[in-house]
Amino acid sequence: MEVLIGSKTFMEPKPAIAESALLAVLEKFFDVILNLPMVNSSADRVIPAGSVESFTEKQRRAGHEVRACNFVFTPHVDHFRNDPKLYTTRLSQFLDDYVLTHCKHS
Repeated sequence: MEVLIGSKTFMEPKPAIAESALLAVLEKFFDVILNLPMVNSSADRVIPAGSVESFTEKQRRAGHEVRACNFVFTPHVDHFRNDPKLYTTRLSQFLDDYVLTHCKHS
């Protein structure tokens, strides 16, 4: 994607060759070794959204409280950079509700 700012044109950076190669290897690993379906419901191409949803549901059925947030358009581990306000809010809620509460009672 090209962006024209004033009289200069900037190109959107492309992933490094090593990053692209690593992604290809990880996709093949999840596809072949773990026999997981291809990702098509989330921007995360490393861990399929369905796998996360399945794990979340198993935890709920086991009686655990689970909070989830689907960062639909965010690549793997890129949530903070994509939506820092939402990510920070969710993380703060978790810390307040679980970590800090349990530390106070210890």
